[in-house]
Amino acid sequence: MRPGLRDRHGIAFFSPTLDWLVAARIVSGAFAAGIYPMAMAWVGDNVAYDQRRWRWRGS
Repeated sequence: MRPGLRDRHGIAFFSPTLDWLVAARIVSGAFAAGIYPMAMAWVGDNVAYDQRRWRWRGS
């Protein structure tokens, strides 16, 4: 295994069997899937609409 490869996979690296690997990937995917909606909700609550609006023509 290349050095540094194990650092990128988190808990899945420590899985002793394929069953544990699948479970670790499901859990990590579920947590990752919650990050984007939570970030969008935080921005919606804490940033004014005028500041988060994307301006098409740069005005």
